[in-house]
Amino acid sequence: MLTFTITFNFFGLSYRLHSVYKELGVMQKMKAAADKIGSKLEQAILDPEFFDFYDDDKVSHISFLPHHYVFGIAPDDSSFIEIKLNGIKKRKIYVQEILNQETLFPVYRHTISNSITNTDFCLRVVKMEIGRSASFTVNSIQPFSFDNLEFHFTLIEDKNETYTLLEYLTYENKKLKSNKCETLVRSSYGVVID
Repeated sequence: MLTFTITFNFFGLSYRLHSVYKELGVMQKMKAAADKIGSKLEQAILDPEFFDFYDDDKVSHISFLPHHYVFGIAPDDSSFIEIKLNGIKKRKIYVQEILNQETLFPVYRHTISNSITNTDFCLRVVKMEIGRSASFTVNSIQPFSFDNLEFHFTLIEDKNETYTLLEYLTYENKKLKSNKCETLVRSSYGVVID
């Protein structure tokens, strides 16, 4: 039986967002740790020693706090998806093309969901990364078709910034799981959400 190996690679600018939920005890412990470091919370959270000062031995990283995590590729000029069929590059699609389709019948299927609202959070850590942020591989007995592909975006808004991130794909109605990520952190910052 003939099978097709389809690979989707995400290249370009991506964001990794950790949004910490508003919980009184967590916020107090984070402020106390920032005070011990001698910095504002949005700066202190980026300090590698921050969680040494956090008053809970079970918490050694932001991912151990009650938080919402989103990682996806941004629709800027450099971000694109490479599609390979049986190892041969077949198509390059810029992420902006998917969002800005101005045709009667769109070529690419996509959804945009509102992931979170800021009223639920007290702090967000943002990491801007560059490189291959995801790679998905599918083995199919059917030839590749855009009709079977859907791009899933997440919209995150706050008072200072809006992020529209391509988080994942579905192919033949199955959510694909990334098997590779090769990025470099270009910058990172913390934002206290009022």
